[in-house]
Formats: sequence, C-alpha cells, structure tokens
Amino acid sequence: MKIVGVVGSKRKNGNTETAVKIALQTAQNIGAEVDIILISQMNINPCDGCGECKTKECHIEDDMSLALSKLIEADAIILASPVYYGSVAGGFKCFLDRCRPLKQQGNKLSGKIGGCIAVGKVWGTSKRFRFNNSFFWFSWNNPNYD
Repeated sequence: MKIVGVVGSKRKNGNTETAVKIALQTAQNIGAEVDIILISQMNINPCDGCGECKTKECHIEDDMSLALSKLIEADAIILASPVYYGSVAGGFKCFLDRCRPLKQQGNKLSGKIGGCIAVGKVWGTSKRFRFNNSFFWFSWNNPNYD
C-alpha cells in the first residue's frame, strides 16, 4: 500500500508537517510505502477556472502536475492543514482546487482511502473536518459533481 500525506501548511517543520510525518512513519513501520507533498516547498498557482482540465492537462505551469501524479499513484491520501478562520489554509485550498482534473478526467481518485488531519485549537476544527469530508465525497464518490 502506498500512502501520500499532503501538508497544507506554509510553515516548514510546523505542527501540521510534524503530525503528517508521524502518521506516515507509523504506516511505514507496518509496511506501507509512503510519500509526502509539502506545499511549503512547492509553487502552486490558483485555478483560473478556464475548464481546460475537463479534457486535457492544465495549462498552468507550476509544481501541481507532480503532486497530481503522486495522488494518482497513492492507495491512500492524508490531507492535513492548519485551521484558519474555521477552514483550511489558503495555499491548501488552492491545492485542492487544482485537484479538479483528477475528477474531471475519469474520477482518478475513486476507491482510494482518505484521511484528514486538522491542526488547531478548538474553534473551527470540526468545520475543517467537514470541509475535507466534502472534498473526499465530491471528488471521489459523486459521479455528478463537476
């Protein structure tokens, strides 16, 4: 089994990255192959809503194509982000928006296992989990989602 952890924080070696690395190390200790996507080390531009991803590769030239290939190869994906104003960090939301081609071009994440890590205090953490559950549901299971 291959597990990819996505660290949605721009803070290098922060709590979100630490939590993902602990989860991945635990999985590796029981035999999983692991990989990590560190948004803090990537150049990911926002989606411009052009719709090209319905039929071909995204025209935006940045590091997202590497991230998408890692997600496709994974059997399980851990999405992790700090809680900012009751939701995910902006860079992480940008990353999730750019995952749209995976849905548009044949539901390439369908059947994968999804997990979520929310790093925060009390306010907004449950809303943050609902946000990622929506991403998992609409991206992986709902054939009518655009």
